[in-house]
Amino acid sequence: SPFRFSSWMGGDRDGNPNITAAVTREAVLTNRITAVTLYLEAVQQLMSDFSMLEATSEFDLLVEASSKRLEGRFGDDEAIARMRRGRGYSQFFAPNPANEPYRKMLAEVRDRLWETKESLYRWLNHGNQMPAELARKPTASSLHSRHYLGPYTSKGELLEPLLAIRASLVDCGDTLVADGPLSDLIRQVACFGLALTSLDIRQESTRHS
Repeated sequence: SPFRFSSWMGGDRDGNPNITAAVTREAVLTNRITAVTLYLEAVQQLMSDFSMLEATSEFDLLVEASSKRLEGRFGDDEAIARMRRGRGYSQFFAPNPANEPYRKMLAEVRDRLWETKESLYRWLNHGNQMPAELARKPTASSLHSRHYLGPYTSKGELLEPLLAIRASLVDCGDTLVADGPLSDLIRQVACFGLALTSLDIRQESTRHS
């Protein structure tokens, strides 16, 4: 992305004794929660829109791997549906059929974004220590992982399935669809990442005089 956003809100301590370490921590985590919430809403909308049946053979293999990860983590279709109902999703509880490849891939993205948001809320509300699942080292390719990875820990992990969906759509002749809200979401993730914005920290000037 050609743009990078930054903010001083919650990080400028110079002349403001109310900006403590706790305030800065809250600002950072609130920004992250906002970003993930917006991405989650966008993904749920894409799931409603992306009913296309045709995908490339390469993408079908990625969808098959996604299904195996979910089964390994949550159990059979009934268990997955119970899990998703418990999370309050508005639709698409049970695993989508094989002829809805984009919805199947987006479903795993939705699950991981939900877990990212929940982990951030737990960190914000219940302690100073980063949850272990958020401290996980990002993988080079989450789409080829044999194991369900849980919360996202890098924007690259979130971009990977979105870019794979777009590539499959383009190869199948659905460029107009690929260039719509999906590309908007890809640009947003590339620009804002999981943090929404970087935070500029300025220390109280008297501490350096």
